[in-house]
Amino acid sequence: MRDLASTIADATHALRATTGAQWALRALTLAAAAGAAALCWVWFPFGYAPAMLGLVVVLGLASVVRPDSLAPVLTIAAVLLWWIVGGGEATWWRPVVVALLVAVFHFGIALAAAAPPWSHGDAGVLRRWLASSGTYLGLTALGLGVVVGAASLGGGGMTWVVAGALTLLAAAVVVARSLRE
Repeated sequence: MRDLASTIADATHALRATTGAQWALRALTLAAAAGAAALCWVWFPFGYAPAMLGLVVVLGLASVVRPDSLAPVLTIAAVLLWWIVGGGEATWWRPVVVALLVAVFHFGIALAAAAPPWSHGDAGVLRRWLASSGTYLGLTALGLGVVVGAASLGGGGMTWVVAGALTLLAAAVVVARSLRE
């Protein structure tokens, strides 16, 4: 069983070994989490908003230090909880902006966790990362567009289920094709 001292020692070692490219990626993810929290603060106010802001900031910092930990999942969960609790009366585009920021955080932190802290990333790796991030964000925007479109049609429950299922199916086809290449 790991104790606190060994956990801190491992985190300190990983932070010392982290390259500039990794720091840039982690700074982007922290900016996305902070941006989502700031927009939630402004757009989705409710009684516990100060506590949620502090929680998202602390979890976002923990995600930067240890992207392979549970902190990124908790960061996303905190933003989404805030969004669900406070965003019920928001105009349609505000949740879309927050969702895209969460997607940037999610994809960036996944890349930071997948690569070792000392990785430099040559031009080919960066091109593949940019292409895959563009695909991921494009599919996220497409999915959000389908959801917003389905919501504007009215009807409720089953329309949302069908729209979500079609979006997931389209995403699965795109991912399967990209894996074959």
